[in-house]
Amino acid sequence: MDFFFLTEKVINQFYPNTVQLSEADLYGAILREADLTGAKLVQTRLEKANLIKASLCGANLNSVNLSGSLLFEADLRPSFNQRTDLGYAALTGADLSYADFRAASLHHTNLDGVKLCRANLSLTIQWGDLATDLSGCSLQGADLSYTNLNNAILRKANLQGADLTGAILTEVDFQGAIMPDGTVHD
Repeated sequence: MDFFFLTEKVINQFYPNTVQLSEADLYGAILREADLTGAKLVQTRLEKANLIKASLCGANLNSVNLSGSLLFEADLRPSFNQRTDLGYAALTGADLSYADFRAASLHHTNLDGVKLCRANLSLTIQWGDLATDLSGCSLQGADLSYTNLNNAILRKANLQGADLTGAILTEVDFQGAIMPDGTVHD
């Protein structure tokens, strides 16, 4: 298995403007502290990639597979309407404020301490009425203030200590979820 190691300096040397990595196979890539601001990553394979402290501000992550990736303290704000697979990814402390992840797959993702302030994780008509799947996610201490979770699936998610101030929670599936106060939703 090949691994790639790209630092911010290397990326800026080869891609002084917008980074174009659409359809690239970066399985297991090490992109620690990489600046991928505004990058085009459409249909890129980034499973099990290391994107710790990477900047993906405004990146096009449409149909990207980031499952099993490490995105600790990564900056993904503001991303636009994505059909992104973040299942089983670790996004601890990531900044997803204002991100638009309608219909994203985030099942079993670790989102502990993540900032999702004003993010849109609602159902989208554009992708055939697919709901954002946050089943089994860990959202302990996450900032979900003013986040649109309309029709999202949060079955068995851990929301203990999460801030849901002003969050839009219409038709959310909380079956078996641990709520911010520690109680389990029926």
